[in-house]
Amino acid sequence: MAFAMQASRNGVSPMRHAYSILLLPVMNSIVIPTVILLLTQSERGFGIGTGELFPVFGALVSAPLLIGGVAMIMHSIALFVRHGNGTLAPWDPTQALVIRGLYRYLRNPMKMGLILLLLGESIAFGSLPLLYWWATFTIVNVLYIRLWEEPGLRIRFGEEYARYCSQVGPWLPSRRPWRASNNMVESR
Repeated sequence: MAFAMQASRNGVSPMRHAYSILLLPVMNSIVIPTVILLLTQSERGFGIGTGELFPVFGALVSAPLLIGGVAMIMHSIALFVRHGNGTLAPWDPTQALVIRGLYRYLRNPMKMGLILLLLGESIAFGSLPLLYWWATFTIVNVLYIRLWEEPGLRIRFGEEYARYCSQVGPWLPSRRPWRASNNMVESR
């Protein structure tokens, strides 16, 4: 309910947000992996056998990736709803440059969250086909962001985005958070 109220206040209908969330993060992190698992019915443990050790190893390694990935995605979506005046979808982008929360440390926390989540899923299920999906998703998104999204953001947000890029990395978190200069705001 709070999501719908906040989205409405920012001029973006809750249905537009829900549509973009269903088509992008949900499709990539739930629907496609489920289809892959159903179609491949692959052996657990990456082909090294399930034994008693792999489920424990898989749970210990995948849990932080899964939890961290979901938290990053949810945090990013919330920031887009509250401050972006648009959705996470490229066909309905935010109208404001969001440089708050995790975006002060990392330019792509939503994509990084998805990448961590998909890696966690592949480890949790011990599935090579899911690992291939993770690698494909990662490569395609790194190229997409570098070749299409970032040039578009440079055009839309100009010097503010260029300065942001010079201080905050796309994939590895910065040690220090982004700090706007006196004549720039943290987020429009």
